[in-house]
Amino acid sequence: MPDAAAVGFLQAVELAAVALYPQAAAAVGSPAALAATTAFVSHHRAHAKAFAALAGGSAVRAAPAKLTAALAPASPLASERDALAYLHTLESRLAATQQSLLGGLVTVPAIALVAGTVPVECQHATLFGSLLSLPLADVVPVAQGTSGRLAPEDYPLP
Repeated sequence: MPDAAAVGFLQAVELAAVALYPQAAAAVGSPAALAATTAFVSHHRAHAKAFAALAGGSAVRAAPAKLTAALAPASPLASERDALAYLHTLESRLAATQQSLLGGLVTVPAIALVAGTVPVECQHATLFGSLLSLPLADVVPVAQGTSGRLAPEDYPLP
């Protein structure tokens, strides 16, 4: 997959996260969770903008519906704990998706951008895991894997 298409896909994933964050944010109330959701949705907007700039003609205008549906909560977010668990999973999937595409990139700008955003997604997942009081092994895995990743071939962009 050409780098422009890969970062275009990552831009679409980030836009899907931006579209989904308000639903989760509506279910949180603690100061720490509110601060995190506000900051992290801003990070996802910035990531989407950076990926779009690098993607050029492969950039999308909005989050694709199929991709957004794939990342949407499987059940209603009825409590802060539900929302935090969902966001932990979402951020883990974003990190896994970026990690899975990183090894196939060939240009320095694309490698640098993705290598710079993977740790941010991992930090997001770590914070949500901490707010959930998950065991340390679940909060800080030994290595970022690709479990839960979204594959570009499963979500073709328009």
